[in-house]
Amino acid sequence: MGWTGTVLPKIESSSAFRSAITFQERSSGMIYIFPGINNIFETAREVLSLIGLSDSRRVLEQSEFAYVQGGIHDLARLVF
Repeated sequence: MGWTGTVLPKIESSSAFRSAITFQERSSGMIYIFPGINNIFETAREVLSLIGLSDSRRVLEQSEFAYVQGGIHDLARLVF
């Protein structure tokens, strides 16, 4: 268990300019969080859904990644 920090560009989204983007790489189980300012509690709920401790949000899968329906990753996907 550990963590790595770095400076990352933000993903374009039609809303939530400063929100965190959260997704999971399924093969390793690693959860990635591109940090934001506004929604640390929403990010926590998304992580709980991804690791299976909460079923309040639907987890979607696309190729080798999983993300929470209605989360910032899902909304940013719609912009492109």
